[in-house]
Order: sequence, then C-alpha cells, then structure tokens
Amino acid sequence: MAQGPLKVTFPERGVSVAAERGDNLLALIREAGLPLDADCGGTGRCGKCRALLNGEPCLACTAYITGDSEVRIPFAPAERAARAGEGYAILDDWVPTAGADAEAALGAAAGVAPDAAARPSSGGCALAIDIGTTTVAARLVDRASGREAGSFALLNAQTAYGADVLSRIEASLDDSSVLSALITAQLDTAVAALLKERRIAREQVEKVVIAANTAMSYILLGLPCRSLGLAPFEPAFPPGGPYPYPEVFGSDTLACDCDVLPFISAYVGGDLVAGLCALHGEDDFVLMDMGTNGELLFKRGERLLCTATAAGPAFEGGSIECGSGSVQGAVSSVSCEGGGFRLKTIGAAPPISICGSGILDLMAVLLREGLVDRTGLLSERVADGRVVLWEGTGPAAEESGAERHGAEGEVSFTQKDVRQFQLAKGAVRAGLAVLIEEMGAGPPSQVFLAGGFGQALDPGSAVAVGLLPREFEGRVHAIGNSSLGGAVKVCLNDTVRSEVVSSIAHAQEVNLATHRRFNDLFMEHMLF
Repeated sequence: MAQGPLKVTFPERGVSVAAERGDNLLALIREAGLPLDADCGGTGRCGKCRALLNGEPCLACTAYITGDSEVRIPFAPAERAARAGEGYAILDDWVPTAGADAEAALGAAAGVAPDAAARPSSGGCALAIDIGTTTVAARLVDRASGREAGSFALLNAQTAYGADVLSRIEASLDDSSVLSALITAQLDTAVAALLKERRIAREQVEKVVIAANTAMSYILLGLPCRSLGLAPFEPAFPPGGPYPYPEVFGSDTLACDCDVLPFISAYVGGDLVAGLCALHGEDDFVLMDMGTNGELLFKRGERLLCTATAAGPAFEGGSIECGSGSVQGAVSSVSCEGGGFRLKTIGAAPPISICGSGILDLMAVLLREGLVDRTGLLSERVADGRVVLWEGTGPAAEESGAERHGAEGEVSFTQKDVRQFQLAKGAVRAGLAVLIEEMGAGPPSQVFLAGGFGQALDPGSAVAVGLLPREFEGRVHAIGNSSLGGAVKVCLNDTVRSEVVSSIAHAQEVNLATHRRFNDLFMEHMLF
C-alpha cells in the first residue's frame, strides 16, 4: 500500500510543507521560503544552516526527512535583529571631497539633503535600489527637492542559496526563476510597505533606478546565468531596458519604468557603475567595492581600468563563524585599551555577530598585540584557538576561550576565520597591485572604499592588516554604500548617467586569472 506524503512542520513560523522520505531539509526550507543562513550554498562547509530536526541538532544541508517531522530554525543574526524591529542598517552614501566635511559630502554624493526623511512635495519621486549579494537597500527621493522620503534595507532573501555570487550563479545556470521570484517578491513587498507608510501614491513614483552586480541583475530579470559561470565568462545578454515595473516584479505596485544600470563585464557590474556615478566629477582615484567579488576600478583622466577579485564573502561576514552583514548588534568596531576589548555595535545593541569593519579592526588588534603572526597563525596565548569578544576582556585572557565557548550571546573569532580573512585580503590587495601596475605613473591620488562595511571601516586598520599599502595613508576615504548613492544620483540627474555610461564604453577589464603577476602577488599579500 503506497504511503502518503510526509508532513514537515515549522511551528515557530506557522508553516507546514509536504515532503517525501529522503528529502533534503535545506531544500524544503528553501521551498517554504524561510530564511536561513547557508553561506556555502549547502555544501556542508560553513556550518551555518543549523536547525533542530525533531529536537536533534543538525545542519539542514546534510539532514534528510525520514518521517513526519518538526523543525525549528534558530534565528540568524540578521533575522534576530529584524524581529527586534531594527532591521538592516543603511550605511549613508557620503563621499568626502576636498575641503568638505562628512555632512556636506553626504549631499554631494547623491544630491540628498542630510536632514531628509520628509514626505515628498506634490511632484514626483524616484526610487533607488541597490541589490547586493548580502543586503538589499532602497531610498525614495523627492526629485524636485532631492530630499529623502523614505528607505528600507533587508537581508537578501536568496541567502539560503549561498553567501557569495558564485553560489547564486550555480543555482541559476539554466533557470533563474526560483531566485528571481525570491528577490522580486521581497522587493515588491518592501516597496508596497514603504509607499503605504509614507502615504505616497503609486503615480507619484516616476522612476526606479536599480544598481546590482551582473549576476544579481540577470537573476532579477529572470535570465539564465550560465554565461557568467563558465569560461570565457562573457555575458550572453547585453545591458538593456528600460523595463516596465509590472514586467520585472509581476505586480502593479508601481507603473513606472525600471532603469537597471548597465554592467561592464560578467564580474564588474552595475553596482560599480553606480559607484562611478556617485563619484562623478572626481579623477585619479581607485574605487574598491568590498563585496563578495571585490570589484576594483582605477580612473585617471580618460583611462578607466577595472577588475574583479574572488574575495569571497568574508568582508560581508559570510564564511566567518559568527559573521554577519551590517545588522543591529553586529560588532562594527574593535579596539584594545588597557588590555581589554572596547567594542562598538550597530545601534549600540548587545553584540550578536561581527561584520566586515569589526573583522578588519579585530585583525589589526590581534596583529598589534602579537596574537597572530605573519603567516596568520593564532598565538598559543589565545585559549582554545578562539578569540571571544567580551567588553573589557583581553583577547588572550584565559576566560576568553574554552570556558566561555558556547555562552549565550558569544561572538568569537577562530583560526579558520583568520584564514578566510587572509584569502579575501590577499585577493583584493593583489588585484589592486595589478591595477596600479597596469595603469603606470604611480598610485592614485585618492582611494574610495565602498561596500557593506565601507562607512564604518577604519582606514588605519586597512593599512595595518595589509589590505592597503602604507603609501595610501592619508588618501583613503570610506564612503559606505556608493552603489545606492550612485543610484540616487541617477534618480536626480539624468546627465550623470549618460556621461558615466559613455565613459565605461572605453573601460579596459584586467583579467586576473590570466595575469602573469597575480598568483605571486596573491601569495605574497595573504601574509601580514
């Protein structure tokens, strides 16, 4: 007699799904649309897809259904923050310019008044959206005054399919419909909620500008990603548009067109083009977008060089045991005073994770205190090979190791985390060195650090760990989310877009995979 389908219940979510014996738990969680960190894409390497299957701890990617089951999913840092009503932090997109302070430069970056967040005038609005691999952020602006009329920021709903862009490409080689449905539904729901909250009619929104890396753009538009994931890595579908909002998002929340900013190549995307828009008017600079694929761009006069490095998700908290994006409660700054840690968290909330800027600071502290050597090996003084971040406790204190391991609210950093950081640092620094060599005539006058952790990043820590060369001291500006800032600028100024798009037509991409110097430089710069 044939058996009926099994029932898998997620009691804390009020969700039940039908399953067959032998079904993978992670696949069922994805099917149910439930949030779960799976940084490695379900290969069993990251250890973050933790769940309780019938009361027993497991990794969802390696667990299989054998009967009717009850599953509980511990809340990941991003979701815990969102449930507390805080959500993802939006990092302001300001650009430092000569003689300008941060507040004035915020307006210079995107044309948004610093004292924004008022309802728009009776005129039209525009919506800027940045679709990052880790986070999604948006800003609604009044096109007449430039004032912000509202915003939102979220964890990208696709994270159950991996933390890095390669995992998303692999999941969408021939069919991106599943991941496309996740991001379009997530964004449309957030847009509808924003309009309702700000009491803005759909007709008032005249334009949507979307900045995203090439893979995220393909997935948003429902395009297969095979050409991005296999050699020779040449996008099969060129930039296009504009695209009617109802066609992209499958809803009538808005009636206007969407401008998806064009990409330069498979791994130098519209997010970096948006960064160029944010920096419109600047020259002789390097823009470093510290996302999962480490996009780098060097502009000097009419010449534009760009590349992408396989930095991985470490700078955004992925592949790090207690890592996260820029959520409330993430440790964003670490210093050591009087032998004890001094921590700052986003929103001054209790620490629940560590984000990219905190990781960079922590590595600088460990190097300065002699607790990690040039090769990246943690000192024997670090108990249990695990640095636990407790306010006032020293990084080598006995109680910072095994005695506190597993304590409630513990945020720790392990030897494996150090290695992940070294891989990311080595890739970015080597890519930067190659760009400077190829450009010739010396280093740039300015270096702009962008990305999910750019706003809180300490340039001194970046130099101390070797992410940037020492000769860059005094030239480095942390500018936060330049992708969102550039999208806002395009919302307010059509000329900026046309001029930047014209300039990228002549951009030269440097292929690091075939560059004669990259591998040697990568090995060199993994060391401290």
